[in-house]
Amino acid sequence: ESTETTTTTTTTFTEEEQQQEPSSSSQQQLLYNFPGVQHGDGSESDVDGIPRRFLKMQKMDRLKAQEALTQTLEWRQQHDVDTILQRPHSKFHICKEVIPHYFAGHDPHGHIIFVQRVGLTNVTFGHANNVTEEELLFHYVYVLEYCWNNFFA
Repeated sequence: ESTETTTTTTTTFTEEEQQQEPSSSSQQQLLYNFPGVQHGDGSESDVDGIPRRFLKMQKMDRLKAQEALTQTLEWRQQHDVDTILQRPHSKFHICKEVIPHYFAGHDPHGHIIFVQRVGLTNVTFGHANNVTEEELLFHYVYVLEYCWNNFFA
């Protein structure tokens, strides 16, 4: 039985990168600010501002694509995802130890290969380090945002 997961290339985050506090300069803030709709995603040339990936995801049904985009943008705003990479992630390595995962590269179609070693989940280590479900979710959003914005930017 296989599960299909699309995500990205081999990249490691250094401990120094994870512990860095975000810079207060506006240039640094812009460097790590990634909105859900970006230049080059097709939204700038679409009459309704819908990125190509949403149209493709909804089999070119414009109404469904617009609804999916609206829901995505609302979720991103509600959870402050656009600026997640500006925030420190002090439990990065701990979360990675709890549920080991890595980017293994790309498949022949350019999709990211994201490997999760779920069988090696170490709940005991997570409990010992006071890792909450919210922190694990934050970790996954953080890692996927890094991937999306650095490998597809």
